[in-house]
Amino acid sequence: MKHLALHTCCAPCLIGVYTVLTQDLLQEGGRISAVFYNPNIAPAEEYFRRRDACRDYARERSIDFVEIEPDFADWTDKESSKQRCQSCYDLRLSCVAQWAHDNDCDALATTLSISPWQNLEAIKRAGEKATSNFSDLNFAHYDFHNYYRDAQKKARDLKIYCQNYCGCLPSEVEAEASRAARRKGK
Repeated sequence: MKHLALHTCCAPCLIGVYTVLTQDLLQEGGRISAVFYNPNIAPAEEYFRRRDACRDYARERSIDFVEIEPDFADWTDKESSKQRCQSCYDLRLSCVAQWAHDNDCDALATTLSISPWQNLEAIKRAGEKATSNFSDLNFAHYDFHNYYRDAQKKARDLKIYCQNYCGCLPSEVEAEASRAARRKGK
């Protein structure tokens, strides 16, 4: 890999993934661009909080950071979380794949694969679909789940904003219901 476009969803996930990727890629003379594109994040204040935390972390660490301006998407009309999430992965990765192609990247990966709440197979499908339109671009599928807890701890230690839901309003409702069920079960 010479230039990896790393779709980046938030600072805590970037912390865990970037550290792992740089161990090999940068030693081989490769380059990583963290590409923030997340039109699913709602409300708008939450989007800006996440973007700013990610951008500031990247700047402090001299990480190449790019924001693709969002056309905020409404995910409330999706029938099921499975359908909603797949549509979201498809949208985000296809847009970042286009950016990667336009900016001479040869690979695309995503920080989404660090979260234990994300569907790795659905992410892989979306990444492969997004890169299939470009002969010069490959999807680099990673499973970063093992780095999640450490990344969260580092983010808290650095006092970086850590969100408690994926991004869309339905995911916020689902996350709160899950937390309430766990509290009730204790």
